[in-house]
Amino acid sequence: MNLLVHLLILVSIILCLASSSSSLTALKLDSSLSVDNKDDFLISQDGVFTAGFYSVGENVFCFSIWFTNPLFNDDRTVDVDQELPIWTTRTRDLTGSVELRLNNSGNLYLQSKDEQILWQSFGTPTDTLLPNQPLTKDAMLVSSRSQTNYSSGFYRLIFDNDNVLRLVYSGPKVTGVYWPNPELRAWDSGRSTYGSERTATIDPFGRFISSDGLFFNASDDGGQPMRRLTMDVDGNVRVYSLDEGNRMSSSCGDGDDEDNFLHLPHFDFYGYDLKYLPNTTLDVCMKECKNMCNCKGFQYKFDKKQGIFLCYPKFLLLNGFGSVSFNGSFYLRVPTSALSSNYTKKPIQELELNYSGIAREVQLERVYDQKKEQGSIKFLLLFTYVFGAFEIICIVYFFYKTRKTVTKSEGYLQVATGFERFSYVDLKKASDNFKTEIGRGGGAVVYKGVLSDNRVAAIKCLKESDSNQGEAKFLAELWSGDAGDDNRKEPTSEETGEHVVSTA
Repeated sequence: MNLLVHLLILVSIILCLASSSSSLTALKLDSSLSVDNKDDFLISQDGVFTAGFYSVGENVFCFSIWFTNPLFNDDRTVDVDQELPIWTTRTRDLTGSVELRLNNSGNLYLQSKDEQILWQSFGTPTDTLLPNQPLTKDAMLVSSRSQTNYSSGFYRLIFDNDNVLRLVYSGPKVTGVYWPNPELRAWDSGRSTYGSERTATIDPFGRFISSDGLFFNASDDGGQPMRRLTMDVDGNVRVYSLDEGNRMSSSCGDGDDEDNFLHLPHFDFYGYDLKYLPNTTLDVCMKECKNMCNCKGFQYKFDKKQGIFLCYPKFLLLNGFGSVSFNGSFYLRVPTSALSSNYTKKPIQELELNYSGIAREVQLERVYDQKKEQGSIKFLLLFTYVFGAFEIICIVYFFYKTRKTVTKSEGYLQVATGFERFSYVDLKKASDNFKTEIGRGGGAVVYKGVLSDNRVAAIKCLKESDSNQGEAKFLAELWSGDAGDDNRKEPTSEETGEHVVSTA
């Protein structure tokens, strides 16, 4: 009886342990993975790769495949508030026995009962290629929008229509090839446009081979399987290798002492907080950060209003700034081996400012002081003043002489002839735009006009175009009354009233 009880207890314990771990090697039909369970993942048999929902912010996840010690590969951003489905393989299974699996190469695939692959992530890469994952004419690598925005960006690695592997910028307004050099022909860039297929791969030894003849080796080429080739957000294609020496322990989250913190006084990275821990000691804040695998460091500051210390662990380090007025410090998480004893005792001394709080006035040197002016500048200024004064004198003299001449001429004319002077506008108005012609000669035409005081006048219009000759002719007409042609009819004072007006 006791043996039976012990067996039942043992079976219960085994069932509880099995149900507490939701990490799977296969996802069967009608089963699912949930963002609500942080341990809900698919794991490859060798434990190298993990697939599932990866947290990239508050209530935001990527359905991703990553190295179990995180590195991104294939992902789809999912907000928990979005409507479903977010993404689908558009693959139908008629057998009713399909399974989703993750193999040791990092390939997530749908497999039917007869082991036929219906869909695989290797056929639809996003921004990354894993070793032996092919890039074909039907696929492309697309960068993320930014380091924190995993939606599709503007840079692409594709096979062009001429079978050449190219880098393309495809922005909102401009699209164009930027590698290889678009000014060169494919052959001049060491590429071949001939080939029966378009495919490129990077192998486990770090060797990249493309069907257009492109070939290169990673700088650490050799038998290192933990590699990825990524189309980065800045438009560069890079090969990354996982450093086994700095790989996170499976003890991550146990508050171990493998990591330490570099003290950065008066420094902070704004935003991207993992937690908010008020009224917390420095040691507790450090321990909280060590217990979180994705904690990059924490901000620790004193709140004067509340009179307590505040702790903000960070999962991403952006928007960094340093200021002596900032009442707080940042503690950057680094491996203990990276910190020397001297550096730990007195870090970032260059950020410490020696400020006594006493304001001082400093007389700055005036480079524009007149005592230090160069001779050429003084000469230029003097020349400018003299030339300007001479120009003003010439302008005044010209206007003075011109006005004086006109005034004298008008005065002489009025005194000598006794005639009243009219402007051309007045005569044009008086003659109704020279409408009624009452006489004509070889050198003039006479029009009837009515002055502003209703007096009738004969208006003689001379034909001379030259101003000097016209003036002389006008004066001669005034003195003699001769228009220069005996055949014309000259109006008399009886016909016009008593005024005869001539204009040149």
